Amino acid sequence: MQDLLKLSIFFVLLTRGASITCEVCSAEGYICNGTLTTCAPEKDTCMIAYSENTLRENVERSVDKDCVTLEECANTAMELYFGPGKALRIVASCCNEKMCGIVNPNLPPLEMKWNGKQCPACHEWSNTCKEEVVNCTGANIYCFDISAHVHSEKIVDRTLKGCTSASLECEVCYGLGTRCSGKMATCSPKKDTCVVAFAESTLEGRKIRTVEKTCDSSKVCSTPSAFFYLGLGRTFRMYLVCCTGDNCKNAKPKLPQVERKVNGKQCPTCYSSSDVCHAKVVNCTGLESYCFDVATSTYINGQRQRSIMKGCTTKSICASINRGQADLLTGADVVEKATCTPEISRGSQSSALLLPTFPVLLLQKILS
Repeated sequence: MQDLLKLSIFFVLLTRGASITCEVCSAEGYICNGTLTTCAPEKDTCMIAYSENTLRENVERSVDKDCVTLEECANTAMELYFGPGKALRIVASCCNEKMCGIVNPNLPPLEMKWNGKQCPACHEWSNTCKEEVVNCTGANIYCFDISAHVHSEKIVDRTLKGCTSASLECEVCYGLGTRCSGKMATCSPKKDTCVVAFAESTLEGRKIRTVEKTCDSSKVCSTPSAFFYLGLGRTFRMYLVCCTGDNCKNAKPKLPQVERKVNGKQCPTCYSSSDVCHAKVVNCTGLESYCFDVATSTYINGQRQRSIMKGCTTKSICASINRGQADLLTGADVVEKATCTPEISRGSQSSALLLPTFPVLLLQKILS
């Protein structure tokens, strides 16, 4: 599952506690080139924000790149609608250093179909403005009323009224164990559920448990509990909980049970954090009758980190993956190779697959 923030969101891989480097600039249009800046320790991601203003006769577009926190990046996206063809829109992408170079603006066409809701709308550089009732469009079913003091060469009043969408708020955090606490973040429009992901890895010879909370698409909620066996007692287990509100606070891990009884199936298994992985055929256990072969790359503090994993997994994981979940992948992860077949004795041909994002992200975080 992906999108830990673009979230998202949902999904950006960073070494906790290490300073990162981001390009910092601002310009009209969607292109700007700035200086690479070492971010303050509390700024843990790079952000590229694209904005579009159609309040005047000419469409005004701009881009901003900066160091921010994940919470700030999660709260940047918005759409304010003031009537036919008039809107202020911002989309933001959280990215990690070199991966920022492949981010492109993704502002969809402005929705024009009336959704049955109406709001008073106006926009003026003053502390009052003349309202007119407008038909709201798309997901903009709520009325907003904003009064602000804008600091430029002098303090100027600004009044904005119109239609907007209600955004979901989720707690965002990552930690060792089964509990973590973090700030509430406003989810981007496409992130319609909160997710709590529990994972356990023994890939490095010791048991590591992690928990992650974030915004994500409800598409990930159908992802079955994951179990990967990589031989020599090495396993990775993951369990997702989709929730909202107080239900997220009560989420508890229900990791798939580790089966010890061999099932007569065999797969080549290995794990490596380099470009070479020497596989050894092992006996699969429990319901793991499918062989997987996954190679991924990510950039952490500007450095490419590659992982290769081969082993046994269940039919449900392969079936879920083969249904196609490319939209869950983000620029923070690159799946270079992913295949899944029945166990090797059957000699079936492999079929390409895309690993659900969350297992990839959690594996990378655990092993970084």
